[in-house]
Amino acid sequence: MPNYDVVIKTVPAMLVAARRITIPTNDQVPQYLNPAFDETYDYVRRQGARDTGPCLALWHSPADVYENEDAEAIVPIDRQLKGTDRVKVYELASTQVASVVHQGNFDDFTQGHAALLEWIDANGYQVAGPYREIYIACSNMDESTTEIQFPVEKS
Repeated sequence: MPNYDVVIKTVPAMLVAARRITIPTNDQVPQYLNPAFDETYDYVRRQGARDTGPCLALWHSPADVYENEDAEAIVPIDRQLKGTDRVKVYELASTQVASVVHQGNFDDFTQGHAALLEWIDANGYQVAGPYREIYIACSNMDESTTEIQFPVEKS
């Protein structure tokens, strides 16, 4: 397993547009999450707003759940929008997170989850809410950069 440097930091609140979905099985993540991102980006652009950073997924299901995963495809945006029945607009709250950055093959990035969860447990923290995956650079499956953030509090 790659060696990951864990960082504790506070991520600021951000205004986001989000499409929440249920993914039947983990091997279907791309075929559900990608269209949800497309729908969200399309809505933001049609409203004349701009995205303000990399997209991210917010995972409401625990990291070890691989069926009926509850996730949001999130796009940070530059201004308040009305939202629809499918694309919600809200402020994603500021939170303290334990974070690692995975660089390399996208298929291997779940090793970052395992390393981060092990570090959280070993250092007296507990997971305190949905975790985030920020897709910094995903030009291809062999060379991606993904930041994984678990909100934490001291046990």
